[in-house]
Amino acid sequence: MKKVLIINSDSPFNKGDQAILLGNVSLIKKIWPESTITAISNNPTRDKKWFDIDFIEMPVYSLNPVKLINLTLKARNYDLIFWGGGELLKDYTTKIAPIYWCMRMLLIKLAKKPIYGLFQGIGPTHSRMSKHFISRAVNLCKLFMVRDQLSAEKLIQYGVIKEKVVVGFDPAILGTPNHNLNAAITNNLEPDFLHNSIIVSARRWFHYKKSSWLPLAIQNRINPMSQRSEYQTYIKNFQSLLKRVQECYGVNLLFIPMFNSDNEGDSDFCAELATALQKERTHILDTSTISPNDLIDIYSQAKCTIASRLHSSIISIASGTPSICLYYVDKGKLFFEQLESPEQSFPIETLLEGNYERAIMEKLEYILNSPKEKYNCQYRLTTMRNQLINIFESAVKDEKKTR
Repeated sequence: MKKVLIINSDSPFNKGDQAILLGNVSLIKKIWPESTITAISNNPTRDKKWFDIDFIEMPVYSLNPVKLINLTLKARNYDLIFWGGGELLKDYTTKIAPIYWCMRMLLIKLAKKPIYGLFQGIGPTHSRMSKHFISRAVNLCKLFMVRDQLSAEKLIQYGVIKEKVVVGFDPAILGTPNHNLNAAITNNLEPDFLHNSIIVSARRWFHYKKSSWLPLAIQNRINPMSQRSEYQTYIKNFQSLLKRVQECYGVNLLFIPMFNSDNEGDSDFCAELATALQKERTHILDTSTISPNDLIDIYSQAKCTIASRLHSSIISIASGTPSICLYYVDKGKLFFEQLESPEQSFPIETLLEGNYERAIMEKLEYILNSPKEKYNCQYRLTTMRNQLINIFESAVKDEKKTR
């Protein structure tokens, strides 16, 4: 029986990373059904119920040397270590991230166990120093699986050994709904409201300096986001778009905040957008107590999704509900290209342009009135799921031979 440790990403607070972790657990159990799996969380009791695996109590991001060393010591008790994403390796948010992950994986390497990168995305990275730390961290792995071809090309360009890189898809696509209303009713969502709803998952953007050494919270204290003109245009036009959606289609708007850490605060941002909308047709869901399995069931009941959080779109499509994505980095564009529906994604800068409503509303009209669009996405999704499982099984074939 395999004992597996997952070094996971922001799953305690990020619904997208919860979907990734759920997919990663599913992948591992398809290959080793009797395996014992352990991940990391600072909310282990809740997450054990949600994911049905064990957890080490520890913040996913920790600078506490005692905790980091203790994790290395515990890692020696496992047969395999999987390093899951997210999009951990990039410097467009902060240059600190690649350094942190390199140092952390160097410590994990001391456990002398095989390490596999598990379908991560490699984000925009500008600094030569950041690229060095990324390549150093990835080369510590026996193999490093990525979720798209562009991520693979970046790693090889940064200096990662080509033979170590394996291309696949985002594991969040493996989520499947039960199509029941229990989660919605438990969270005070009326079925009639939900069935006539469009889900909105929005995040702040244009509100910080890219590739800074300063964490986002400090940047915002120095230069508050409310003073940034692009950010204000983004909010104004997003509100106008959603208001028109309500007026044109008579639908409810269900806001699903995806990431509520101190630096992200999706609930607050969704509340800001909702101030311009019809109150009786607008609801902001408290996602803090909703498991990833229940969340996908909620998505499965809606008409479609408008998201500037990529994993809201992925969860939506996995649930059988079409989605429009406003992508802020290439990962959003790349996912819809993999899905062979690139026209369903728009650069987030579209919301700064004068004709933003027309382009998005035309696509929304097509999605809401085209069963074929939904069928095409689901057909391609099934193919991607099967390929992902086969890619993973092939990548870990050496480990299957050992007990």
